This record gives sequence, C-alpha cells and structure tokens, in this order.
Amino acid sequence: MIKKKTMRNRLRMLALMTLCALCLVMVGASITFLLYMKDTVRATGIVKSVDNLEIPSPTDGVITLIRKRQGDKVAKGEVLLEIRSDDYQRESLDVKRRIAEAKAEAKVSECKLDLIRRNPLPEKLWYVKLEKSLNEARKSKSESDLARAEKLFKNGIISEKSLRQIEIDCAKARSDYAKSLRVCALVDAGIAESIIKMAESDLNLKKTKLENLRGTLEELNDKIAACRLKAPHSGVVVAIPETIGRTVEKNDTLVALVWGKSKFIRAEVRENAIQDVRAGQRALCYSALYDKYRTGAFGGVVERVLSKVVDKPNGRFYEIDVKLIEEPKELRLGSTFDVQIVTGRKTIFHALTDNH
Repeated sequence: MIKKKTMRNRLRMLALMTLCALCLVMVGASITFLLYMKDTVRATGIVKSVDNLEIPSPTDGVITLIRKRQGDKVAKGEVLLEIRSDDYQRESLDVKRRIAEAKAEAKVSECKLDLIRRNPLPEKLWYVKLEKSLNEARKSKSESDLARAEKLFKNGIISEKSLRQIEIDCAKARSDYAKSLRVCALVDAGIAESIIKMAESDLNLKKTKLENLRGTLEELNDKIAACRLKAPHSGVVVAIPETIGRTVEKNDTLVALVWGKSKFIRAEVRENAIQDVRAGQRALCYSALYDKYRTGAFGGVVERVLSKVVDKPNGRFYEIDVKLIEEPKELRLGSTFDVQIVTGRKTIFHALTDNH
C-alpha cells in the first residue's frame, strides 16, 4: 500500500511539473512572438564640432617646427607649425639670381639710352654733312677735269687711256656724292628719333622683365610664408602632427580646428545594416567618457547618411552624422560614442534572430 501511494505521489508531481513547463513554454512563446521591442541599429563614432576646419599642407615638404599640441586653445593668426619646402627655396634662389641679372641689363640699357639721347646717330653718321660737302666738291672738280680732258683728247694732247682714267674717277666721285645724299636723307627723315625710341623700348622691355621677376619672387615669398601654418580662426586644436621631421605632401590634412558649442557624432554603420538607417530617426548615444547606467543616453537624431564608404579589416562601413540634441554632461571633442539608432519596432523573436 505504501509503495502504491508513493508511486501515485511521484506521478502526480511529474504531471504537475509537466503542466508548469507547458505553461512556461506557452508564456515564453507568447512573449517572443506577440510582444514588440524597439528595433535598433548599432554604430560607433566620435564627437565632432559643427564649426570645424581642416588645414591642408600648402606644399610638399618637411615639418620643421610644431608650436601647438592637440587640445591647445589658439587665437586667430597664431602659428601652429612650420614646413620647409626645398622646391620653393630653390625657386626663390633662382629668381633672385635672375633679378640680379635683369637689374644689370636694365642698368646697361639705361646708360646706353643716356648716351644715345646725347648723340643718337651712329659713329659712322656723325660726319655725314661734312662728307656730303666734300663729296660734292670732289664731284664738281671731277666733272670739270673730265670736261677739260675731253677737249684735250679732241686736240690730241692726251691719250685715250688718260681720258678713260679721268672718266672712272669722275664716276666714282658721282657715286660717293649720291651715297652721301641718301645718308643725309635718312638723317633728315628722323633716324635719330627712331634710334632713341628703339633704345627706350629696349629699356622698357628690360624693366618689364625685372618687374615680372619681382612679382614672381613676391609670389614665392607668399608661398614660403604660407608654410608657416597659422590659425585662420580662434578655437581648439583637435588634430596636429606630433613628430618634427615628418614628410608631408601637398593637400595632406595637417591641422584640424574646432570652435563653437554645437556638436555631432560621425558614426560608422555596418554595410548590412545601413539600408535601415534614415535621416530623422531617433538615436540613443552612450559616451565612453561616462558610465552609461549613471549618466544615461545622450539624445540624438540622424541628420544625414553619407555616401562615404570605409573599408576596415572587420568589414565595410558607411558613415552617418548624428546631431546631439541632449547633452546632460560636457563632452570632449574626439571622444567615442556607442550609438543605437531606433529604426522601428519588431517582435522579440525577430530581435533574437536578427543578423544586425
């Protein structure tokens, strides 16, 4: 009797336990398939300022001086770092050499112009008037001698050979006189003024060349001065090289400045989750600077989904900007955040089986 009673108790207990287990399964299934929870996409990011500026390298070169460090406050116009550009230095030396040569050439042309203004005619034209008079006298004498010789030849006093020689001398005298007339005509036509104008044009050309070289040197000096990177705005340095001697290339971002109080989070979302993210969605943002259970979430909203893709060893990510609308604690620029973007609702079952 006792054994039968014990067996019945055990069977009753087993049935009761089975019934409880079935009830628990039914309740769990109901919760899993019928109850809803927030559907979120997780992302990680860093705090940035709405008012920010990235300063690129103006040229290829080497960093020779770093005056500021990350986190330093700077005023507008303060020098942040300096770069040495060998290319600009070589160009500057070459232009300075060419300027010295151009100065010397302009000085020579200026002296020549001064001399030409005093006596613009070339040396061979200095005595053209005198030579014209002399050639005219020689021509008249030769023509007179030729007329007398012709009479003497007719009378048989001189030979034909002597007459021919006198004719040759007369032709030469006439040629010299004609040449003198042409030269005098050039002088009278203003050759002196033309020579002066040519000398003035040559001097102006040399001066223009000199001014152009000076302009080129000024541009190079401006470029060399630009190698001393200055803060274009008062703010806080959030990124700057730390090593002197580092080689940089033109347009490399060297310094990042921020100012103002408006902040946002530049976050990265995995490729297989980006299709659920839309602008305007609410976001719960947890700062790595504070305990999430004590501080709670910083309120935010997705401002835009960027097209930039970031490839990392652990996968491909898309960048998004999350605007902070609640800031219960002060945030440090550059600090990291864990972001949960609320994309809608789904059942607990789907949440447990979600691949996100």
